[in-house]
Amino acid sequence: YQPWYHVLVDNAKHQTYVAESNLSVSDNSNPINNPFLENYFSGLKNGIYQLNLPKN
Repeated sequence: YQPWYHVLVDNAKHQTYVAESNLSVSDNSNPINNPFLENYFSGLKNGIYQLNLPKN
């Protein structure tokens, strides 16, 4: 058994699921371009995406 991850595909209009064994760390620090990005993240700060947190 291995975990699967929800992945936003860069420069595409879709999402996918990928098994952990097929993932690798990227040296690319450019922001990704995907229309679903703002559904999950509020922005990029110091190279790290900030999660969208529910507002009370």
